Amino acid sequence: PASLSVTYDNQHSMAAVTQHLIGLGHKRIALIAGHTASMVTKARLAGFRAAMDEAGLHVPPEYIRWGDWEHHSGVEQTDALFSLTIPPTAIVAMNDVMAAGAYASASRMGLRIPDDLSVVGFDNQMFASYLYPSLTTVALPNKQIGLTAAQHLLWKLENRDDVPSTTVLPCQMMIRESAAPVRGVS
Repeated sequence: PASLSVTYDNQHSMAAVTQHLIGLGHKRIALIAGHTASMVTKARLAGFRAAMDEAGLHVPPEYIRWGDWEHHSGVEQTDALFSLTIPPTAIVAMNDVMAAGAYASASRMGLRIPDDLSVVGFDNQMFASYLYPSLTTVALPNKQIGLTAAQHLLWKLENRDDVPSTTVLPCQMMIRESAAPVRGVS
C-alpha cells in the first residue's frame, strides 16, 4: 500500500516571514536554525535563503546559528550574534521556543524588542501571543492536517484512485508586535 502524507509548507512559510522583515527595511537578518540533519531545518533554511537571495541581501556565515529547538539555544545563539562586530537588526528563529530564548538574551542585554531588535518565530505556540511584545510567527495548519489526513484515509479505505500521496498545506503568518521597521541603521 502506498503511504499517505499530509504536511505543511515549511519552505514558503519561512520565506514569507523573512520577506516580512525585509519589507520592514531589515537587511541584517540572522537565523537561529534547528538541528542540522532535520528535514524541517533544511526546508526552513532553504526558504530563508531564497527570500534573502531574492532581495539581493548577503547573509554572512556567522548570521546562520545552529540551535537545537530549545530555549537555551535561542539564548546562546542570540548572545553569540550580539558579540559580533556588526550584529543583526532582526532574528528569524526556526521555532517559537528559540525565539523566546532570543527575547531572554535581548532582555538581559538591555535590548528592546522591536525597537532595538525584531524577532520572529515559527509554529505559533500557545505562549507566542503572551510574550511581551507578542511574537510574530507562523501558524501551522494542525487542525486542517488532521482533517485532511482523515479524509484521505477514508478515501483510501473506499479504494478511490485519486487519493494524493502527499498533500502540502499552506501556513498562516501571524503578524504581531515583535517586528517593526528597522531604526537608524542601514
